Amino acid sequence: MAQLDYMEKRGSGLKRICNETKALESYKEDRKPVFKSSPSQFMTVIYSVDYNGGLNGGLNGGLNESQKMTLEYIRQHEGCQVKKISADFNVPVDTIDKHISVLVNNNMIERRGSKKTGGYYVIEK
Repeated sequence: MAQLDYMEKRGSGLKRICNETKALESYKEDRKPVFKSSPSQFMTVIYSVDYNGGLNGGLNGGLNESQKMTLEYIRQHEGCQVKKISADFNVPVDTIDKHISVLVNNNMIERRGSKKTGGYYVIEK
């Protein structure tokens, strides 16, 4: 890599990744970078330190605009299903599924009822 001029300084990257991540305001020890290697590859896993953090400051703190709109829609239309949200927003079902996944993983909404007739509800804290 050095001969191909793809690196600045030998041995500085991994330490820099760790130091820069620790310096972030919402850093938590369980989100520190992970380095893995095998005989054929080297992998660095850098977790988003804001994935769970940042949301507690305000209900919509760490969400993008589309996710916020989805959350607000669910708040106004309790029990709604993904197909209805998709149709009303005129976006693909897969896109809404991604927004729903983020909201569920951050304990902002929950699914109630069966897969066929159930829907999503905002979890009030």
